[in-house]
Parts: sequence; C-alpha cells; structure tokens
Amino acid sequence: MARLPDLLTGEVDLLERRLAEATPPPGEFARIGNDLWWYRIALNFPPNEVNVWAFGPPDDITLIDTGFNLPNVHDGLARFISALPGPVRRVFVTHHHADHIGNAGWLSRNYGLPVYMGRLEWMMARVEQLATFEAQIANLRRFFASCAVPEEFMQVIETQRRPMYHTSSDLPLNYHPVQNRERFSTGAAEWEIREYGGHSPAQHLYWNAQGRILFGSDHVLPRIAPFVGIHPDEPDADPVADYLDSLADLRGLPAETLVLPCHGLPFRVLHDRLGRLSWHHEYRISKAEAACRDQPVSAFAVAKRVINRPIDKVSVWAAVRNVQAYLNNLCNRQRIRSIRQQDGTLAYIAA
Repeated sequence: MARLPDLLTGEVDLLERRLAEATPPPGEFARIGNDLWWYRIALNFPPNEVNVWAFGPPDDITLIDTGFNLPNVHDGLARFISALPGPVRRVFVTHHHADHIGNAGWLSRNYGLPVYMGRLEWMMARVEQLATFEAQIANLRRFFASCAVPEEFMQVIETQRRPMYHTSSDLPLNYHPVQNRERFSTGAAEWEIREYGGHSPAQHLYWNAQGRILFGSDHVLPRIAPFVGIHPDEPDADPVADYLDSLADLRGLPAETLVLPCHGLPFRVLHDRLGRLSWHHEYRISKAEAACRDQPVSAFAVAKRVINRPIDKVSVWAAVRNVQAYLNNLCNRQRIRSIRQQDGTLAYIAA
C-alpha cells in the first residue's frame, strides 16, 4: 500500500489523491489516512448517502455525525467502530436533522459515548422529538395552507413524512454544549468550531488551519446546493440572509482547503463552490422578486416560476419551503410586501 497521509501535516495534495483512490462504495468504509476514516452510509431514499467521519490518533478517536436511526445503519456503525484502530472517545453532531443526529442516543447508550453539539440545535432536536406526529402535521398544514399549497399535495406530504418521524433515536439524557469559535483537541490537533445558519439555524463545521481541512457538514456540498428553506416552526425566519453571510465568511479560509462533506465526495475548490452557491441563491431571489412584480402571488405560485422543474406532489415539500425563504428575505429587505388574503393565504407584491 502507498504511504498513508497524515490528516494534519498540510499534505492536502496527497490526502486528496488518497480520498479519490480509496473512496468506499455506499454502505462501506475505508481508511483514508493515518488518522482519518470514512463511512458512507447507503440509503434507499434521498439524499441516498450520508458520510460519517472518524478522525484522530488511535487512542483519541472522534466521530462526526451518526446517520439515520435505522437497523441497517446500526449494523454498519457497529462494524465501522469495531474496525477502527482504537476506542471512539466522543461524538460531535453538526446539527439536528435526523440523518446527522439520528443515532446519537443509540451510540451514547450502547458505547457510552458523550455527545457534543450546539445548544440551539440540541434544543430543536429535543422539541421535534417531544412533538407528536399529529401535532407536527397540523403545523405543516397551517404553514402550507398559508402558502396556497393544494390539499391533494398536503395528503401526499403527510404520507411521506410519517416514516421519517422515527428516524432519530431517543436522545441521550445529557450532552456537552459547544459554541461558535470554541476550540477542541484530538491528540495534537486543534480544531475550531464554525457556526453558521442557513441549512439549519446553527450548524457546526470543524476547521483545522494546520491541515487546511474543513469538515463541511451539509453547509457546503460538492454537487448540489444545500437546502435552505423555512421550517414551519419559524415561518418568518430569513435563513437565506444567514446562509449568504456564511458564504462570505467562509471565503476567509484558504482556497486550497480540503472539504470533507456529510453528503457526496470530498472536494478542494472551496472558493469556486462558494461563488456558485452564492450565485444560485441570488439568481433565485431575483426570479422570486420578478414573479411578484405585477400582481399579488402566493408562495406556491412563485415556486412554480422559480424552480427549474415541474413541482409535483413529491418535490412540493422542499420547493415551497425554499421559495418562502426567498420571499421572507425580499420582505425583510423591503423589496416586496405580504398581503393576507380573505382565504387566509399570504400573497406577495412589489413594495
């Protein structure tokens, strides 16, 4: 076997080649470097795969994220952990979505692992877990009704969301809160937490300046734009502003930074990717504004003009929430204004 690179020696060229050569197939894992392991969890539904990363010296290994709470994922995580050269000491969870926090409780109970996570994301996970499925669906219905989504679409959304209700295990009874710009060490390596809103309210990324490595979570992905949309619990939020601000901040990292994402393959064109993601959202914002120019229109109607493909009963879940985020951003910048219609829906028109 060729020499394995060290994660933190700045050998990003060698590490990038090793990542390409040793990319595990979905459902399998691989040793990438002397202190880096990669497990690609395969799923039979979007996003199709989730990456779990393990890093650190053999006596001080850290896991990043945990995958959905599904039996096949439990089996895979158990195989992954048993194949590591030493004990896992802790789990860092980037944010509260079920494909990231889903097995935090399972790992804590079965392996005694402490869980480290931002307080806001932890509380959101706790709130979602305490809410009954019926309460969540009622809230979804209120939100989508205000967006003028037809009832037949809502029936499909309810059917789709029910299997997702149990994809997070019970959370551990305690956790260790960490915050933006806090530093932690594994062996001799020091990492800095970067907290950003957009995809999730306070998602954590982990940056190592010495190795020029960024664990990018869902915030910067190689091929698709991370979902930025409205959560029905916060219908007036502006995650687009948070996300665009975060992209500007990340430009302060070196252009040759190697990004290890939680979906898709690693990449090393950070600044180019940041530019493309910024353009993607600015372009959609401009299309949303143009759709409101002549007459009051609902979020559902705007979505049909902004999204580049037909909105069906499957894609409506993400499309309308995404476009509502653009509309909220435009309202906050006083480019458009909202009007409550007689049927209770919201319509938008140029300010």
